[in-house]
Amino acid sequence: DALWDDAVAGVRACAKMLPTYHKAHYRIAWARLRKPGDAADAVARVAEAKDALLPLFKTAENASGFAKADVAQYRPHGGGPPRFAVNMWEIEDGNSGVTRGACRRGVVAGAFKLETVGLNESARKYVSAVRRATRVYVCMCFALGDLSPLVAAPGFIGDEKNKFAKSMRDIKSLAFGLAVRAVAAACAAVVPDPRSLELAYYAWAEHGCKAAATAWDEAVAASVHEIKIER
Repeated sequence: DALWDDAVAGVRACAKMLPTYHKAHYRIAWARLRKPGDAADAVARVAEAKDALLPLFKTAENASGFAKADVAQYRPHGGGPPRFAVNMWEIEDGNSGVTRGACRRGVVAGAFKLETVGLNESARKYVSAVRRATRVYVCMCFALGDLSPLVAAPGFIGDEKNKFAKSMRDIKSLAFGLAVRAVAAACAAVVPDPRSLELAYYAWAEHGCKAAATAWDEAVAASVHEIKIER
């Protein structure tokens, strides 16, 4: 356990010094899910894992990427259309360095060194990293009942303007299916939250009205298939 904790602490230091190094953020989340502890605190561990991935996504109107450390800014605060965007940079030697002696987020980074030999990330590995992180993130949003980013995710993932859209069609279907299930469950509550009703309307307006009911039915069928695979 001591070695595990030391390794996680080292990855945390890497993520803090190099905010654009998405592998570190993902590994922190993976560590939280790999050792969830007792069942009593499993939900808290999932929330911690989700917080570790928050810098890789934008889900609030005031989110500004890696510039701010406060994870609360990435959480949806309700009202208005839901927001979701991938905020992962392709790893290159040029954007992964730490200036010697510089101070980042209040921590002196002068003694921190990251070897850059062979660090450049290929386009294929970058897309794989985006797929992996997005899949885990939307699943954790579903588990925690975080509806806003979950509802917004399918629209962003499927947007043809994104260079990785064609490589993430299955994840779009997964996110759509999880969003529909989560919002439907929230609306079926004895006293449904007004925000869940807004999100239900947004989901239908975004994926049903624009593409007609036939496309909605096809999307639901595809999402059911992906959810079965995810199980």
